[in-house]
Amino acid sequence: MLYRAHLVAGVAAGGVIAAVARGTGAASTLDGQAGIFGLFAVFSLLPDLDTASVTQRWFYRCMFVFLVTLLAQGRVGEAAFAGAAATLPLVHRHRGWMHTPWAAVIVPLGGVLLWDLYWRTLRPGDVLSGATLAGFVTDVMKQRGIFFAAMTGGYLLHLVVDFWIPAGLRWGRLP
Repeated sequence: MLYRAHLVAGVAAGGVIAAVARGTGAASTLDGQAGIFGLFAVFSLLPDLDTASVTQRWFYRCMFVFLVTLLAQGRVGEAAFAGAAATLPLVHRHRGWMHTPWAAVIVPLGGVLLWDLYWRTLRPGDVLSGATLAGFVTDVMKQRGIFFAAMTGGYLLHLVVDFWIPAGLRWGRLP
């Protein structure tokens, strides 16, 4: 399926979710609402990183800039970790593990972990220590729960769109 169907669904649903978050007070600032909207839209494209696609090209362009930034800051360990994590979608076939419901939880957690790596909100040693994994997940739910929910929702939306819209549907050639 073309990325446009996922992008349209992600933008529409992200707008609705951001508006609901504003109305309920879950995201009272414009930055919070924009973050929810953007994460929902981006994560609605993410499961297609496992195939040659527009999404894959843009993801790896952005990842390249991210890795160069980490290296320029002398953060070689974080760059190595992020680079290794970025190759995971490429180790299996299309519609493999990236198109499973459990990946809709694991991949957003990885996104939050990369965010924390970049901004260094984790304490030294927290990344790989098994004893702190539960603490990390608890922190995510307390401090970034709404953003985690937006990432997971966008990811699950992709899976739903894949299920309900035929793979051969092309925008501009609708009957």
